[in-house]
Amino acid sequence: GFKESVEDFQKSLQSVRPEEVMQFVLLTQYFDTLNHVGGNAKSNTILIPHSPAAMRDFQQQIIQGTVIGNELSNRHNQEGLPDA
Repeated sequence: GFKESVEDFQKSLQSVRPEEVMQFVLLTQYFDTLNHVGGNAKSNTILIPHSPAAMRDFQQQIIQGTVIGNELSNRHNQEGLPDA
């Protein structure tokens, strides 16, 4: 599944951090979703226009979420709290 795909990707490109793999996967899923919605003739979805600058913003949000998640996890581990 998903975990195996990420692990395979990371094995083939060992210089890539897991966070970078996740960011790549999320952007790929986003574009796959756009393609699927746009390819359906009976779709009644309204797409908000976006630009390359907006995509950079979207990518930065993904990166920021990854960083915040790592920080929270580190604090959680440092405080010796049990896993949720």
